[in-house]
Amino acid sequence: MKVIVAKTAGFCFGVERAVEKVYEQIRQGGGPIYTLGPIIHNEEVVRDLEEKGVRVIHSKEELAGLTEGTVIIRSHGVGPQVYEQLRRQGLETVDATCPFVKKIHRIAAEQNRQGRRLIIIGDRNHPEVQPHPHPADRGHLLSRRPHPGDRDHGRGRGAGAGSGAEGVRGFPDDI
Repeated sequence: MKVIVAKTAGFCFGVERAVEKVYEQIRQGGGPIYTLGPIIHNEEVVRDLEEKGVRVIHSKEELAGLTEGTVIIRSHGVGPQVYEQLRRQGLETVDATCPFVKKIHRIAAEQNRQGRRLIIIGDRNHPEVQPHPHPADRGHLLSRRPHPGDRDHGRGRGAGAGSGAEGVRGFPDDI
């Protein structure tokens, strides 16, 4: 069998940049290093970083318990409340958010501030979706997974948006 690797195989620009920022911090030394969630969706890379001493923070409670070290924001980015928490705690922060992701977050926040209603299509539990405005802040999330707080759970009025293959659920009636 012949295996041909595509010209563009490998990490995208934002992921490669994020991973390099973590390795750069390891080379510099100087204290504990943490990432907010896995730096990327790649178990081998995350495992290698953990073997080099990098700890993954999995919850707000874990983050709140830190008193020292460098916290690296993963390629997916975080919401403004996390930046504020890091500032309040006095933790050194390295922002490894992909510039393209950061641009989308900035545009969404600006549109929200201008009073526009946002429709965000994605998995509510995915880190890239979480920094976007909450539905209570004039935003709506179309999600492939039902959420107990969603009216209708994708049935009835308003549920017609989406593909049959993914079965978009959680589409609110009132947008």
